[in-house]
Amino acid sequence: MAAITRVLLTLSLLICIVSTSYAAGTVSFDPAPAPGTVAGTIKVGGKLKLDAGTTTMAKTYEVWIWVDGKEEKAYGSLPLVDKGGGDYSMAPIDHAGLTSGTEYNVMIIVDVEEGGAKKKVRCVATKVKAK
Repeated sequence: MAAITRVLLTLSLLICIVSTSYAAGTVSFDPAPAPGTVAGTIKVGGKLKLDAGTTTMAKTYEVWIWVDGKEEKAYGSLPLVDKGGGDYSMAPIDHAGLTSGTEYNVMIIVDVEEGGAKKKVRCVATKVKAK
């Protein structure tokens, strides 16, 4: 049992080191995803902070919404609002076409470029029920 614990801790450490070394910015929900204003919607907004030397590729972001065990689906390409200094905001909007009362996973993804390398910056997926 101790050997398994050591292996898991080592793998966790490696994952943290690898994910940190490839960071190009941080995406976060702002405010937290919530049921939308009408039936079958979820309201999602966020913010992006880019690391020095990183740029957005298209000044847009995507919201991905899916149910556990089902195919992930992008809900369009939406405009980022440039606040200056590598800060961007994403206005909270309702994403429609969902089933009321169903719990969905929600994630924001932004395509960026850092040192000539194309990357995707994403937030940790969270769960929310559609209105």
